[in-house]
Amino acid sequence: MIYDLDGSISDIGALNFNLNCSNFGDLNNDNDINVLDIINLVNCVLHEECNVCSDLNYDGIYNILDIIDLVNFILN
Repeated sequence: MIYDLDGSISDIGALNFNLNCSNFGDLNNDNDINVLDIINLVNCVLHEECNVCSDLNYDGIYNILDIIDLVNFILN
């Protein structure tokens, strides 16, 4: 399942662009972008329980490509 930020189940697959995702990669909203955000994103992908801020490459799909983007962002 894919969830919106308000906890509701995402609609019929429309691509969402959410301005509430103000800090790229900070998926746990602790104002740090680190391994905890990677773990959060891996769990999102594995359990299909993502919010719109988890789609880091804005392709409408939550997958390994988002994880790679986050890892590269942290390492660079």
